[in-house]
Amino acid sequence: MKNRIDRAESRSHHIFQKNFFNQTAMKINLSSVITLVFFAFTSAKAQEIITVQNGDTIELDSVKQVYIYGLKGVNLTVSGTDSKELSYKVFIRANEDAMLRNFGGGRLHNNLNAQALELFFKSTDSEGNSSSKGRTWIKDLFSGNTIQNQIVKEARLEISLPKALALKVNSRYSNLTISSIMGEVDVKNKSGSVKIEEAGSNVVIDNDYGDNDLSKINGNITLNSRSANTEIKSVVGNVDINSNYSELRLTDIKGTINVTNKSGGLRAENIEGDIDFRGNYSKLIFKKIDGMVNVENTSGSVEAEFIHGLRIKGSYTNITASDILETRLVTIDSKSAKVNLKRIAGPITIDGTYLEIDLEKIGGDVRIYTKSGSLNALDLQGNFTIDGEYNKVDVRGFSGKNFEAETRSGSIRAELEGITEQVRIRNEHGSIDLKMNANAVKTGRLITNNGTISHSFDKSLIKREIKNETMHEIELAGTGSASVEIRCDSGSIDWK
Repeated sequence: MKNRIDRAESRSHHIFQKNFFNQTAMKINLSSVITLVFFAFTSAKAQEIITVQNGDTIELDSVKQVYIYGLKGVNLTVSGTDSKELSYKVFIRANEDAMLRNFGGGRLHNNLNAQALELFFKSTDSEGNSSSKGRTWIKDLFSGNTIQNQIVKEARLEISLPKALALKVNSRYSNLTISSIMGEVDVKNKSGSVKIEEAGSNVVIDNDYGDNDLSKINGNITLNSRSANTEIKSVVGNVDINSNYSELRLTDIKGTINVTNKSGGLRAENIEGDIDFRGNYSKLIFKKIDGMVNVENTSGSVEAEFIHGLRIKGSYTNITASDILETRLVTIDSKSAKVNLKRIAGPITIDGTYLEIDLEKIGGDVRIYTKSGSLNALDLQGNFTIDGEYNKVDVRGFSGKNFEAETRSGSIRAELEGITEQVRIRNEHGSIDLKMNANAVKTGRLITNNGTISHSFDKSLIKREIKNETMHEIELAGTGSASVEIRCDSGSIDWK
C-alpha cells in the first residue's frame, strides 16, 4: 500500500514539474516578445526629429502640364501665377525613418521633358496587400522597420507655377490647396482634404474619406468620393458627382447637375440648370432651381421651393414642395409617404400606395391614384381626378371645370365653387358630402343603395325621385351647365 502511495506521489510530482517548466518557458517567451516589441517602439522615440528645408526654381518653356506625385501625408499648396517658371519650397520635420521612407530624405525630384514636368518624392514605403498586412507588420516590427517608427511632425510643399498649365496630383493622406489654375486640374487623393479655388477649365477629383471644397470654377466638375463633406459654389459648367455616404452642398451653379449619393444628403441652391439625383436614404433640399429636378430616392426626404419642375420616383420618401411657378409637370411615383404641395402653377400627377397628400393652391390639373391613404386639398383651379380604393378625400375650394373622385371605401367631401362642367363621384362603401350650387346643374343623377340622400333642391330641379327600403335615386334637370353623377353603393349622400 505504501509503495502505491509513493508511486502516485512520484507521478504527481513529475506532472507538477512538467507544468511548472512549461508555464515558466511560456512566461519567458512572452517576456521576450514584450521586450522586443517595447524595444522596437522605444527605438522610434530614440530617433531625433530632423528638419529638412529646401527649394528650387525651374524654367518652363514649352511645358503644358505639371504632374506631382509620391506625396503621403503632405500639406500641399499650389498657386498659379503670371510667371513662366515654377518654384517650390519643401519643409519637413520628421525622424530619420519617416524622412527616408516617406520623403526620400526630403529631396523633391523632377523630370522635365518637352510636354510635362514631374515632381515627386522617392518613397521607399509600400502599403502591401490586405492578405499580408499582418505578417508584414510583424516582420517589420522585429526588424525595427515599422510605420510606428515613422514620426512626422510637419510636412509642407509649396509650389508656384504658371497658371495656364494643366495640373495633375496623385497623393495619399494629404491636404491639398490649389488656386488660380487655368488649365485642367486632375486630383487623386485619399483620406485628406481637397480645396480648389479659381480654376479656368475642367476639374476632376477622386478623393475618398476626405472633404472637398471647390469654388469659382469655370469648367465642368467630376467628383468621385465617399464618406465626405463636399461644398461646391460659383461654377460655370456641369457638375457630375458620385459620392455615397456624403453631405453635399451646391450653390450658384450655371449648368446641369448629376448626383449619385447613398445614405447622405444634398442641398442645392441658386442653380441654373436641371438636376438629376439618384440614391437611397438621403435627405434632399432644393431652392431656387431654374430647371427641372429629377429624383430617384428611397427611404429619404425631399424639400423643394422656387423650382421650375419636379419629378420624383421613390418609396418611403416624404415630399414637401412649394412655389413651382412654371407650368411644367410635377410627377410623383411613391409608396408609403407624405406629400405636401403648395403654390404649384402646372399640372400634378401622383401615383402610389399608402399616401398622405396635402395640396394647396394648385393652378394646373391634378390626377391622383393611391390605393390607400388620405387627401386634403384647398384651392384647386384645374381639373381634378382621384382614383383609389381605401381613401379619405377632402377637397375645398375647387374652381376647375371637371371633378372626378372614386374610391371603394372611405369618405368623400367636396366643396365646388364657380362654374363646373362635370362632376362624377362614386364611393362603394362610404359617405359622400357635396357642397355645390344646385343652380349650376344641367343634368344630374344621384343614387345610393342601403343609404339616404339629403338635399334642399327646389322642386323644379327634381325630374324624378325613387325611394324605397333598398335604394334612393334622384334625377335632376336644370338650366345650368354642369353634368352631375353621384353614386354610393353603401352609404349616404349629403348635398348642401
